[in-house]
Amino acid sequence: MKLILRELSVSALKEDKHVLFVAIQKLNIKKDDVKSFFVLRKALDARNKSDIKFKYSIVIDIDTPLAKKLINEKNLSEYNPKKQEEIVFGDKKIN
Repeated sequence: MKLILRELSVSALKEDKHVLFVAIQKLNIKKDDVKSFFVLRKALDARNKSDIKFKYSIVIDIDTPLAKKLINEKNLSEYNPKKQEEIVFGDKKIN
């Protein structure tokens, strides 16, 4: 089951692959429980100039029984990707 973990703070000095380590710690799970993950959103939080961070929203794929147990955690919800509508280009000129 794929879950979205929002507002995950990682120091701007860390590499992007460090985000998985932070997510595992926050959810209190093992690395082996994670089937896959990907970054959905990455934003820079520079409000505190001495502590600049990246805020991530990630999608993490874990086993369903464990996912249902974690679904009640803060900032955690099931991932349901929205299908985008097809873009249709016209042939009329805009004045």
